[in-house]
Amino acid sequence: MDIFKRNWTRVQNIADAINQAEEELRNHPLHQKIEMLKKQRKMLPNFQGFTMADLMADQFKEMPKAAVDAFYKGIDEDNEKAWTKYEEEYQNFCQTNQLETF
Repeated sequence: MDIFKRNWTRVQNIADAINQAEEELRNHPLHQKIEMLKKQRKMLPNFQGFTMADLMADQFKEMPKAAVDAFYKGIDEDNEKAWTKYEEEYQNFCQTNQLETF
């Protein structure tokens, strides 16, 4: 007798019970709320990609201070535009799904 097939019915019954419980959990309103909150968290502008710098440290040494300042100012402006876009997407997501915006 194959030891792995012993009590196979019990193994299957437990697996079926686990699957059924997981399905019930997925359909529970609290679980659905948690999943929606996780999606909402991912939509926050804080969790989106922003540019820090495209130049290497030794490249900055070769640039005049005014050029470095202008470079950083451009990055800040781009990041501010991106933040605004992400914030609008977040607000739309919350409004569409009737969520608190925190």
